[in-house]
Amino acid sequence: MKCQIDIYIYDENFRDEQVKYEYFKTYNTIIIESGTGTGKTTNTAKHIKKIMTEERMSYKVLSIISRITMADQHIQSFKKEGIELKNYQKILKNTDYDDNNVVICINSILRYQYYKADFFKNYIVYLDEINTFTRHLTHNNTLDDKLKLVYVVLNKIINNCYKLVCTESIISDNVFNLLENRPDDKKIFIRNTYKNYEGIKQHKKRMKIIFLRT
Repeated sequence: MKCQIDIYIYDENFRDEQVKYEYFKTYNTIIIESGTGTGKTTNTAKHIKKIMTEERMSYKVLSIISRITMADQHIQSFKKEGIELKNYQKILKNTDYDDNNVVICINSILRYQYYKADFFKNYIVYLDEINTFTRHLTHNNTLDDKLKLVYVVLNKIINNCYKLVCTESIISDNVFNLLENRPDDKKIFIRNTYKNYEGIKQHKKRMKIIFLRT
């Protein structure tokens, strides 16, 4: 696995120093460690769109999230790049999973359990906040009775998709364990050294609650 240090993930003012499209083009597993507000999702959406355009392939995008509150953010970020993600909660027919780019919560990933491994070879999969994601697998009570099956389906997707993009502020060993079956020669770990909020002055302000008795 190749390791790469980059200053910026996405910043229009520093195009020569940010994560380059060549990484996304060359490698099939892209793991990005970068802090909050550094453009991880924006960068991912831009490069995925460019891959689709350059290779002239009708790849499908599957964004798997740990919290449903992340769905709207992903939908908006990808929409800006011309990729329409459909919220799984609004999909009424099973066949709609075949024809759409989808953002889905890990709790509902069993909707893909009957798809064969080859189905995902045309997919670019995005796992955002992957540390939270991996922890969610073992610490989510709603998955207790179906954890083994969820893990089987997730591995089928991860191990067979065309490209896999994972992002998080800190990448733990659990992430690398989850991705161990992806080929190492096509895997890159990108670590961002830029801190978006570094150098900003902070002011500590104490709040007093005054109770007035009337």
